[in-house]
Formats: sequence, structure tokens, C-alpha cells
Amino acid sequence: MDKNKKKISVIIYFFIALAAFAALMTAAAFFDYDISVLLADLKEGEYYSSNGFARFFEVFGEIPLYIFLCYAFAVVFWNAFYFGKPVVRYTVCAVCIAAVALCCYAVPARIHGYMVRFGSSVIEGKLALAAFEVITGMFIGMSVMVGVMFTGKENIRTQFSVAVIILFVAAFSQAAAQGIKVVNKRVRFRAINVYGGEFTPWYRFNGYPESFRALVEVAGTKDAIKSFPSGHTTAAGIVFAAFAFPFAFRNLSSKRYSWMFFALPFLYAITVAVARIIMGAHYLSDVTFGFCLALLPSLFAVWLVYEKNAVKPLSVYCGINR
Repeated sequence: MDKNKKKISVIIYFFIALAAFAALMTAAAFFDYDISVLLADLKEGEYYSSNGFARFFEVFGEIPLYIFLCYAFAVVFWNAFYFGKPVVRYTVCAVCIAAVALCCYAVPARIHGYMVRFGSSVIEGKLALAAFEVITGMFIGMSVMVGVMFTGKENIRTQFSVAVIILFVAAFSQAAAQGIKVVNKRVRFRAINVYGGEFTPWYRFNGYPESFRALVEVAGTKDAIKSFPSGHTTAAGIVFAAFAFPFAFRNLSSKRYSWMFFALPFLYAITVAVARIIMGAHYLSDVTFGFCLALLPSLFAVWLVYEKNAVKPLSVYCGINR
């Protein structure tokens, strides 16, 4: 598939996704709670489902966000290292090293945090936990940094646009998701299952009424009123940035490979979305909105970067052609 056909495909996908989003959100306005009653695998009075599939994606569903961010900062690092002017090189490289370290630390920290919630962590003691986080984080960080380096200088140059897309999608989708959660304060299905509480449709912005304050006091955590939208699905949706890979890598641009970078991200994000409903953590509208908070900006960013040529390699901004 040539690049012009890919650009057309991106535009078509955008409008199909928009139509599907409208249809699903309309259906959810009427059947949100009923769908969760049907799909959520929760025993009476259970907050965290014991369903293995749902628990797996509760623990690991957000991890692609940190891996993709680690990759993006690694790409920016090597672009600055090879093509940046001295002041740019030292400043950007230092910032990127710190960002990669933070992203890599977040992976074991998040995994451990969720395992503790389930009461199944096998890491005992602060020293063991610190060792787990440092060793795991360093392994991920070094693997990504070295992996990007070995793609070669020319590929590093072309990957800069991919890194910009990842950073844009992550910043936009996460800011939007967390901001809406703060305002909406929708009660999770699993919170209703344990503590009771008021189910509200996705289009109602709740604020922080007295009834929700009482629920938070009883639950002991504001997690009970963070249903809309799904943070896990939004984080998993960073994989939609993979749409850019066939544009950035010549050897991936053939029809034989390029379809995977469109199909597999959809498969992964949908899997996480379904797992969140089974977990009882979210409703259909929560995961649909979270899904589209990542999908639509990804499609828009790919179109903007590769159709409108909105982002040049870092070497161009630095006036370096080597």
C-alpha cells in the first residue's frame, strides 16, 4: 500500500470511528447499566473481580502508555544526540534521560501497586521493592534506548515524527481523560455493587454532591467516583500511535506489513475495553469515550504530520543535513 492510499485510509478511518463513537455513545445513554449487569463478573459485595482476564488487564492494561512514552523520549534523545546543536543536544538529552527513567520506573511501580490491591504481591519489604523497580526499570529503559540506537541514524531521523505523534496523543488524551474524571465524578459499577450509590448517565456532569462525598467516605477512596472516562482504555489507546510506523519505516510500508499497524492496535484497545467492563470498573460509555480520546487524536495527528507535513525531522530545525 503506497503512502497516498494510507493517507486516504487514515481519513476514512477517522470518519468511520466518529460514526461508530456516536452510535455507541447513543446506545450507552440507554443501556449502560444493563450492559454492565450482563457483562461484569462481580460477586455480590465484591469490588475487584476475581476474573483472571479482567485482573490481568487491570494490572497490565496501562503499561503500553509508559513503553510508548519511553520509546518516544528515546527517539528524541538520539535525534538530539546526532543532530542537535550543542546547547540543544545537552539540554534535550538530559530531559529525555530523566523522562525515560520516570516512564521506566512507572512500569514496575504500577504493576506492584495493582498487585497489592489484589493482595497478591510477592515482593516483601522496601528494599526488595526498590530492587524490583530499579532492575525492571533499567532493563526496560536500556532495552528501548539501545533498540532505537540500532535502528540506524537515518531511521532515527524519520522516527522523530512518530515520537511527536506519541507525545501529542499521550498529552492530549491523558489530560482530557483525567480532567473529565475530576468534573464528572461518575460512580463505578463495582462501587455500586459494594457500597450502593447513584448510577448516572455519561452525559451528566455530577460535580461533587453530598451523596458522592458520603460514598467516598464509606469507600475510603475517590477511586469509587472515577468511572467516566476509562483511564485504562485511554492509556491502552496510545497503541493507535503505531498507525505512524508504516509511514516512518520504509520496510514496513508494504501491504504485507502495514495492515498489522492498523489492525493490532484496535484489537488490543478493544480487549482492554472489554476487560474493564468485565472488571466492573467501567460502563460501555466509559470505555468508548476513553477509546476515542486516543483513537481520534491519533488519526488526526498522523494525517496532520504525513499529509500536511506539519513536523520536520529535528535535524532540519537544527540546520544539520548529516
